[in-house]
Amino acid sequence: MNASLPAEAIAALTQETIYITQPHLSPLEDFIPYLREIWDSKVLTNGGPFHQHLEKALEEYLGVDHLALFSNGTLALVTALQALRITGEVITTPYSFVTTAHSLLWNGIKPVFVDVDPHTLNMDLAKIEAAITPQTTAILPVHYYGYPCAIQQPFSALPTTTT
Repeated sequence: MNASLPAEAIAALTQETIYITQPHLSPLEDFIPYLREIWDSKVLTNGGPFHQHLEKALEEYLGVDHLALFSNGTLALVTALQALRITGEVITTPYSFVTTAHSLLWNGIKPVFVDVDPHTLNMDLAKIEAAITPQTTAILPVHYYGYPCAIQQPFSALPTTTT
């Protein structure tokens, strides 16, 4: 059976904007006092009073002694890879912002791409195990549109090291 959409439905679909993701924003008026304080301080970079306050609040909330905020995900990912001393090959997804692969390449790490699950758009778990080699040191998942990549199973072929 080949059913066609009525002309009215097609017209409605072509005029409506459909967002993949859309942020939930509080009213701007709620932020004006904070923006005014930032503006008056003339401290617009990392390390300003709001930055320091958020770090301290997060340290207390998370119960940790040290925490570092980053201005973007790229810097956070590059730094995490360096801090963890990741080398060799890392399995990740090709369906991601370019930062995922770039952060690996900038650290001299070879990205190994596995295809995505067509239903979740996350890495296809069935293909990860087959991509593991003796040079594989990590798996770098990317979570899409509110759907976490379900990497909960241990990957028996992933080499383990103790330091």
